[in-house]
Order: sequence, then structure tokens, then C-alpha cells
Amino acid sequence: MDRVRIIEVKEDILADNEAMAAELRARLKEKKILINLMASPGAGKTTLLLKNRSKASTGCTQGQSKGQDSPPLS
Repeated sequence: MDRVRIIEVKEDILADNEAMAAELRARLKEKKILINLMASPGAGKTTLLLKNRSKASTGCTQGQSKGQDSPPLS
């Protein structure tokens, strides 16, 4: 039971995902689509926006709206 096996992977396991993402990025760019991010606090929305902002091409309009969908619990 203490045997260790090493499996060598000779292909990019994320290749299909990267191809689909590239296709989606091209379609979004062509159609000038707005992306709406909603997730729980701490999910990484701001980090994602900041990283993508630095990659955005010039002439790209970006904006951010912050709001709360329901009143806080008392």
C-alpha cells in the first residue's frame, strides 16, 4: 500500500477549456457584450475585474456598479 505511482501527462489537460474560452472571448469582443458579475462576498469579483481592466484594449468603456439586492438582516 505504500507504493507510489507517477503518471506522466503528455498533453495539456486544459486545452479544450482554453479553446472554448478563446472562442467565447472573440464572440464577446465582436458583439461588444457586457459582462455582469454576481457572486458572494470574497468570491474574487474585484480581483477579476482589476486583472481584466489591465488587459482591456484602449477604447473599451468599463464601469462598475455596486449594490445590495436585499436589505441587511437586523
